[in-house]
Amino acid sequence: MRWVYAVLMIGVEALGRRLLVAALCTGIIAVTPMAACADTPPDPQVLFERALVRVHETHVAPYLQYDLSMALTHKSLTKTYAYDVIERMADHTGRFTSLTADGSDSDDVHIWKTLVSPGLFLNAVAQALPSAPADGPPTIGRVVSVPYRATLVGEDGAGDCAQAYHLALRPTSDPDLHQLREIWIEPVSMRICRATLEKRVYIISRERVDVTVDLGPGQFVDHYHLAGKGHTPLGTYSLAVDGSFRDVRNVETIDPKLFR
Repeated sequence: MRWVYAVLMIGVEALGRRLLVAALCTGIIAVTPMAACADTPPDPQVLFERALVRVHETHVAPYLQYDLSMALTHKSLTKTYAYDVIERMADHTGRFTSLTADGSDSDDVHIWKTLVSPGLFLNAVAQALPSAPADGPPTIGRVVSVPYRATLVGEDGAGDCAQAYHLALRPTSDPDLHQLREIWIEPVSMRICRATLEKRVYIISRERVDVTVDLGPGQFVDHYHLAGKGHTPLGTYSLAVDGSFRDVRNVETIDPKLFR
């Protein structure tokens, strides 16, 4: 009978390990990192919500200042631009100062709305997660409703992450407001490495553009690719932009006259 008892105990121990791994990977028991769950696919909704909470804790000042380099391709012609930008985060208005060939500021200044900026992804997250409560940062237990349904596509590299969970996102309400469509989450740190968004912008007429953004460790966008099509009475043309941001910094106060 001893061998029967031994077999039963081995079976109970194995079942216990499987239940523990399942609890870890579905979020019943919360631990970090989640990479320990390699044998059981993680719950994509839990992954998504935890990653949102982590991003939501990123501090963003009333203004961001950064250098922007971009290559705009329009009707098969490509032009490059470089700007020093001060962005007012309240309404995403930017003060764009053109940079000369040696990288210094010129006298060419424009006030434009920012289509893509280092804080673009953080703004999209703010629309998906409630504000932090007064007594501290948000926790996943306080998240009542996230307006996306997440599914796991697989695991692959993205941006500066050698391995990441790749999630597809379906908005559960107002797809024009909730613009996220895919994200890649680094398993150990739970930071988001890459995301795709679907935006509606005016290119002569209101058009859809697809935006892919790579995010650095601070969760600010450091590179992006935008692609879309414009329609005119003379036909359809393609539009593409590749851009990168450097020296991104928070600015708490600034002279309001700079935006006049």
